[in-house]
Amino acid sequence: MVAGALAGVGLRAASGVHPDARPMALSIGVGLLGELVPVGVRALRSGTPIACS
Repeated sequence: MVAGALAGVGLRAASGVHPDARPMALSIGVGLLGELVPVGVRALRSGTPIACS
């Protein structure tokens, strides 16, 4: 776990990403996941066929 954190810091420093960018991306991802759960449940309960392509 520590090695992964250090690798992430090294990659961000090497790529020039601002240090505050990672927490923002994480919060956006968690927000999208939170929206996906109820919408996905409603979609599955509706019985409408979902395209697989």
